[in-house]
Amino acid sequence: MKVIIFLLFLFFSITDLFNSTVLSCSCSKKHLSLLKEFKQTDYIFIGTVKNTTITWRNNDTEASRDIQLQIDKLFKKPSSSNHSSLITIYTSKDRSGCGIKMKVNQRWQIWATYTNMFSNDDNPRWLTVDSCGRTTKIYNRNLSRLRRLSSRS
Repeated sequence: MKVIIFLLFLFFSITDLFNSTVLSCSCSKKHLSLLKEFKQTDYIFIGTVKNTTITWRNNDTEASRDIQLQIDKLFKKPSSSNHSSLITIYTSKDRSGCGIKMKVNQRWQIWATYTNMFSNDDNPRWLTVDSCGRTTKIYNRNLSRLRRLSSRS
């Protein structure tokens, strides 16, 4: 009986170690200064989540969480984009893929960049966010600095 308990303990310990090591989000880049990240980010805004959906991609091998937001306050957008009050951003479905889970009616500060996250090629056409970036549920973080930076750009 002790052997069975030991083997079960060992199995669950290894499984837990595997899940936390292999299947966890790993943020390898360190944050740059607010100014540098402001310059490198395509869209920065405060928005309210209007809808979220899950979309399976790449022959059902990965999924995205597609999040539609109402833009409440825009700080930065690409010069080539048409300003619309609604925007869709994409993140990995799971937190293990550094995805962010947003709920309808929540307000967020969004720092989104065009990437090729869900592409079969190298074309950066998906406006994405992940848990390693500056996107935050604390939507008023650095608000005065963002206002100053947006007035300069």
